[in-house]
Amino acid sequence: MKNFKRKLVTNDLYLKKLVHYIHNNPVESGLCGHPSKWKYSSYPQIVELNCTLIEARGVLEWFDDLENFKNFHKLSPQLSEVD
Repeated sequence: MKNFKRKLVTNDLYLKKLVHYIHNNPVESGLCGHPSKWKYSSYPQIVELNCTLIEARGVLEWFDDLENFKNFHKLSPQLSEVD
């Protein structure tokens, strides 16, 4: 049984939307109030540049800087609706 979708990431905006979606999914599910509060999220490690599994600075470069990363995550969840 196939219970997930795969879609080629073809542009920077779609990549940003995916990051936003992943970080905000527990918030939208009512599991926490902010991505920083979900203990399984990379969000706090990226913000603190303390991530061991991914290159936090590389992720921040997709958003230009830390402030843009934080501001992007404040946007409406509908932003993350990806096909």
